[in-house]
Amino acid sequence: MIRELKKQLKILIDPISNLAFETIPNTDIFPHVVGDLTIAYYKEGLYNISLDIDVWDKSTSTENVDIIAEKIIEVLDRCSFRNKKIIFTCWFTTLANIQSEDKTLKRKTIKFEVQARKGEN
Repeated sequence: MIRELKKQLKILIDPISNLAFETIPNTDIFPHVVGDLTIAYYKEGLYNISLDIDVWDKSTSTENVDIIAEKIIEVLDRCSFRNKKIIFTCWFTTLANIQSEDKTLKRKTIKFEVQARKGEN
């Protein structure tokens, strides 16, 4: 089910900026977007999941990461999805500006709560 969730999230976010999970893509490619899923708990068929999405850019301005982060929030906040494999809903919770020692690296972390369950065949 997690693989299906990643697949559907990638389909939703890739038109904004290519999404990778858990692993930063080639570090020379900017901007890039990296997602990480943490299962908070599972009860009676319902997964409660934390989704963190890091938006990175190499720039003197935060404009690009701001624009990408806002577009991702627009797409995922209150997004509901259903197919035969998975049913899920996302809610935006937090947007954080993360400082780096390298002043040319800009990063925003977007957090979502996701509730998911297996689809109905």
